Amino acid sequence: MHKYVIPKFTKSFSFSSKQEALEKYRILLATYLVGYGVLWDNISEEEHEKRLLAKNLEELKDIESKALFNKELDYKISLVERV
Repeated sequence: MHKYVIPKFTKSFSFSSKQEALEKYRILLATYLVGYGVLWDNISEEEHEKRLLAKNLEELKDIESKALFNKELDYKISLVERV
C-alpha cells in the first residue's frame, strides 16, 4: 500500500489515495501562491485566492516554478509517495 505525504515544516499530511493527495496538494499550492505576481491595487487577496483555486495543478506548478526561478518564494511544497 502506498502512502502519499505532503511534508510542511514539521507537520505532514497523509492520504490513502493519490487523487486525494493531489487535490490537497493543489489547494495548498494555490493558497501558498496567493500574493505572488499581483498588485494589490488591482485585486483583493480573497479574489486572488479564488482565482488560484480555480486553476488546475499543472497551472499552479508552472506559476510556482517561475516564482522559484525568480527567488520569490521561501520554500517549495512537495508531494512525496512512500511505499
